[in-house]
Amino acid sequence: MDMSHGFIPQALDAAVSALDALASGEGVRHDDLIAGAIAIEMLAAQAGQPHHRRTGMDAAVRGLRILATRASVSGSHHGRRAAVSFAAIVRDVRRVFIH
Repeated sequence: MDMSHGFIPQALDAAVSALDALASGEGVRHDDLIAGAIAIEMLAAQAGQPHHRRTGMDAAVRGLRILATRASVSGSHHGRRAAVSFAAIVRDVRRVFIH
């Protein structure tokens, strides 16, 4: 299935941009983080994934949702460091699934 256009790649790109902004201290873009979480959930539901990849995708979804909804986490040093890690996961998900 060609997923190079539409909601999923746009949401993943927006999530990466939001995570990069959060990591650099620019603040939280809640909608972009939630959209990224939804896109990853949609990808995971569409394709049977090996356990190790599914675990990483689930962790990214949880992380994006936490950063989007908990200001005490997203505004902390640990939240900014987590944003860097989650951005790497989202980039990897995009690279693997979007052709």
